Amino acid sequence: MGNFDAFESALFAEARSMTDWNARNKFCPSCGSPVYSLWAGWKLSCSSLLPWADNTGRKPCATAQGLHNFEHPRTDAVVVMAVTDESGEKILLGRNKPWPKKFWSCLSGFLEPGESFEDAVKRELWEEAGVRVWNVRYRTTLPWPFPSTLLTGFYATASSAEPLRTDLDNELEDARWYTREEILRVLNGAQDPSAESSINVPPPTMPAGVLIREWAHGGEGGPPGTSGKREDTWTKAF
Repeated sequence: MGNFDAFESALFAEARSMTDWNARNKFCPSCGSPVYSLWAGWKLSCSSLLPWADNTGRKPCATAQGLHNFEHPRTDAVVVMAVTDESGEKILLGRNKPWPKKFWSCLSGFLEPGESFEDAVKRELWEEAGVRVWNVRYRTTLPWPFPSTLLTGFYATASSAEPLRTDLDNELEDARWYTREEILRVLNGAQDPSAESSINVPPPTMPAGVLIREWAHGGEGGPPGTSGKREDTWTKAF
């Protein structure tokens, strides 16, 4: 996927999501009958609703009532957050426990039912790092085929003076603030790879990598007065 452009990436995400969705959903969640794939896989119907179905002695499936008698492909929304401090000179990164050694990235999490994107940003950052954020700003979205995710990129502001906590949901192994100078050394390959302090960040083909690079080079989330100078690096990465 690292070599895909924006169109190829979206096309692959669509194909993989549709294949996965059809493979995982084989039975009607209401009555247990096998489902029937319609519209080239874009809708699933209870097979008891088909014109040739034999429903002798059976109660009508509840999905036959009203207009909601089809199941449509799912899309799982994820928020990816580049959190900077009030000066715009520090960014918050974290490490998930299963990640490769020295790999750090933006924090992220799934949207919950009945939740706005902005609320998801605030909740996830509190749960994962004990950080209260404000000034949540939407950046862009990107389809992600693992298996049916829509990644949404945001910037937010927090105080770097407040203590960080990773014990609230125990998802992160560690979290810390990095300065712009430190991140630019990483991006420029100027750090010593053997040093204990050396880290790796996501490549520019991943949303977190785009947000980090955009901030590091003075774009959105950077020093006051620089937010209008950003380029659409997200799309260019693909």
